[in-house]
Amino acid sequence: VERFLKYVSFDTQSNEETRLTPSTPGQMVFAKYLKSELESLGLEEITLDEYGYLFATLPANTEKEVPTIGFIAHMDTSPDMSGKDVTPRIVENYNGSDIVLNAEDRVILSPAQFPELLAHKGEDLIVTNGKTLLGADDKAGIAEIVEHRAATATAPCQADVIFFHPPGITLFPRVLRATNHYRVGIAPEKQNALRGGHLAKNTLLHRQVKPRVVRVRDEQA
Repeated sequence: VERFLKYVSFDTQSNEETRLTPSTPGQMVFAKYLKSELESLGLEEITLDEYGYLFATLPANTEKEVPTIGFIAHMDTSPDMSGKDVTPRIVENYNGSDIVLNAEDRVILSPAQFPELLAHKGEDLIVTNGKTLLGADDKAGIAEIVEHRAATATAPCQADVIFFHPPGITLFPRVLRATNHYRVGIAPEKQNALRGGHLAKNTLLHRQVKPRVVRVRDEQA
């Protein structure tokens, strides 16, 4: 949780109108922070290019024949709402009632509008003050990847390839630009894209992606 709360303090809201990669400067600021964090955790082959693509490798520490596994997450947040000055708040032991995010502006998170909240009664929830996005998509996915590496750094493991990128992998047009500057292909035997979402739809979505080498033209979409 502490790692996630640190990540949401970075403003990485995207802006499709800039036609740049990354589309806003804050994404590169966050990428540089992540790079230093991965270095402190002892990962290897860490690279951050001018477009904000961050790669790192955790070499296998077992003699067994094991597959290489890739973990993928994106650093930007939705352009639809501000990601600046996020003020997260933890609602402990959620009781199923309305959550007042902002009393002054009458912003309320209610199970009447979001019935999926009721599936999380008794859990601790992280919310905002109603004025910004929280940024769980996809900083929750990034936090899960990094925390997993921190917790299992000395355990027997496969060779992992970690890949963070600026453009969001979504159903919006920016998906077409997600690999525009991805010059070097990687092909782990197993790849997993992690994204924030509802538990019923796989929160921190652990989706296996068909391995492939990606080679695309280095130009704007």
